Amino acid sequence: MHVQVDRARERPITTDCSISKQEDCAARVTICQGRERHHCATCADEAGYGADVVRSQKQSPGRADDIVATTIEFITENGVGQLRTVDIAKRLGVSTGLIFYHFETLANLVEHAFAVAAERDLTQLRNTLDSVANESVLDRLRAVLRHYGPTGNALGWRLWIESWSAGLHDENLRKVVKNMDSQWRQTVAMLIAEGVGSGEFHTPDPHGAAWRLTLLLDGLAVQSVALGGAVTTEEIHRWTEDALRNELGLPAPSA
Repeated sequence: MHVQVDRARERPITTDCSISKQEDCAARVTICQGRERHHCATCADEAGYGADVVRSQKQSPGRADDIVATTIEFITENGVGQLRTVDIAKRLGVSTGLIFYHFETLANLVEHAFAVAAERDLTQLRNTLDSVANESVLDRLRAVLRHYGPTGNALGWRLWIESWSAGLHDENLRKVVKNMDSQWRQTVAMLIAEGVGSGEFHTPDPHGAAWRLTLLLDGLAVQSVALGGAVTTEEIHRWTEDALRNELGLPAPSA
């Protein structure tokens, strides 16, 4: 299942407004700034969105995507708490009005950015599975856990630690994070169940084993990323291997 990205607030521009310039300005702005699925260039400018709105629609159809990508980058570098609309506007060389035109509020932009980041991370997970499709189930599980953990190539644990914090106060964001977390854990549980079926793994509870393994990596990620390397990469690898053997009944490594 893919993360659903809500694009309802990315409004296209028409070249003309349904109310002529001779009619009352307040009425014109009310219609154009409401939740109608249209917006004219003239009223965009008069409502304070500026010429950037027109340029973005005519010259750069992906402008909203650029805003999202820059927001993800900023949050990863500086955290959600430091995010201001003006910072994103400065990085892109656009007005803050353009950002509000696409997303209406900073909260909407943050939710959208995390949803896009989650989908990218899940795409990387699928690519990882594809790259080891012909390997043993143990090697596939190791590849997934390596990618999931703080030593892997996932989008970035700094971003997801930020999402946990921000999600405490934002139900929509919390749903995005829970969905991504659930899909990772389901993948781990699926691989463990496959290994049990083939006789390679030995556990009566693949679901519980998946929870315990991913929770271990969650905790190690916080220690490694949020606390400035409190644990080393070598320790993360060794403890993950120990957990795999204990959870799945694997033989001890040969001396």
